[in-house]
Amino acid sequence: MRTKALAVNFVFSDSTNEKTFDVALAALLRSLPLLTNLTALDINYASLHVATLFRTITSCSLARRLQELSLTGHTETFAFIQKYCTHKTPFENLTKLSLELHLAFDNDTQMESSLNLESFLRSLAPTLKSLQIINRLLTPDLSPLFSAFTQHDSPVLFPNLKSFSLHLHSSFLTPPQSLCHFLRNNNHLQHLHLDMSPTIPYRKNGSFGAWLIRLVNNVSFPSLQSLDIYSSNNQAGQSTVVTLIKRTAPTLSLLRVSGHCLPRHIADQMVNALTELEVHQLKSLSLNVTELSVSFLDLLARNLPQLEELSLLTTQVVGLCNVCFFPPLLSLNLVLMYTF
Repeated sequence: MRTKALAVNFVFSDSTNEKTFDVALAALLRSLPLLTNLTALDINYASLHVATLFRTITSCSLARRLQELSLTGHTETFAFIQKYCTHKTPFENLTKLSLELHLAFDNDTQMESSLNLESFLRSLAPTLKSLQIINRLLTPDLSPLFSAFTQHDSPVLFPNLKSFSLHLHSSFLTPPQSLCHFLRNNNHLQHLHLDMSPTIPYRKNGSFGAWLIRLVNNVSFPSLQSLDIYSSNNQAGQSTVVTLIKRTAPTLSLLRVSGHCLPRHIADQMVNALTELEVHQLKSLSLNVTELSVSFLDLLARNLPQLEELSLLTTQVVGLCNVCFFPPLLSLNLVLMYTF
């Protein structure tokens, strides 16, 4: 068969016929060894069957051929993977991994815990080029995971890692310091996406902005081509993002600053930071600004004439009686967000 990508979704409902499901699962397991061209596998919500799937995958040549693996599920799914890979290296050529953690169907059984996939990720580290971790839970705390990566006696190194994406919607008040250490050890990244949307108490104490400051003061990214980052809501954190943009501008081709709408003076500083060294690499820009005006569009047109894609989200339009000149764009997206 010529199939190169396969998605396996386990959907449960009260009307599910267990016998029919078992027949379908058996047919799937029999077919996996026959998919000789399969290089990408996406498994969703396989908590009850991940053991069977992993045994099937690793017992045939599929594990050696697989280049992309995406796993979505609950804590027990990833706990099994950690246990399974403690003494095994089943995926020898995996280059792209995505892990997405969701709430269990029965929220009462969701326990606070730490997620540690060190053994699994250590086995993949030599070949991995892209790593995405999405945590949809308020728990578990991922600090032990990054701490395990950066332990002094036996750190987990990712020599070929080019892309790192982290989505945390967490209840802990400060991002783990070990995450800074992980990024410092992997500062050869070309693509970095940090979406750490904080909870309300998290916003109030300003610790997210403080963490950003520590990151920028201790980590440099000399090869970064795309940066997608969640902005703090305080001036110190926003100024730190400006500093990060300034340092990465010589190599940056894509910039997306999400989260809070930026004051005009911060937005101006970001645009000026992109051209301070007279390097015009940026092709795509996305910003959230508190107000949109002709003067800001003029600034963009003057400083970034090479832009091919522009996305601006704003809460207020100021003095747009005349349309300023702007170089031809392949894509332009302006969104006005109303507040009540």
